[in-house]
Amino acid sequence: MEGVPLHLSQEEIGLAMSGVEGVSAVHDLHIWSLTAEHIALSVHIVIGRLESWPETLAGLQALLAQRYDIEHVTLQPEIDGQTRAAASAPRVVTL
Repeated sequence: MEGVPLHLSQEEIGLAMSGVEGVSAVHDLHIWSLTAEHIALSVHIVIGRLESWPETLAGLQALLAQRYDIEHVTLQPEIDGQTRAAASAPRVVTL
């Protein structure tokens, strides 16, 4: 069974991600080891406007790579105030 690598705190990473400009909230955050050197992360990111996603994405990628050495990420943006059913087409960005 995979779990969060012992040297990382899921709560700390979630709080750091929620502090990135343009992020309203994060949920469904999962972190696991692919190998001893490679960590993967997937998360839903609540944002105010889809138009701001490219800048928000860049900020999140930089935070995860620089502070936590996590470069294999799947970030799914969701518009604040919309349910998944109400969103026209959920966009998934995988790096």
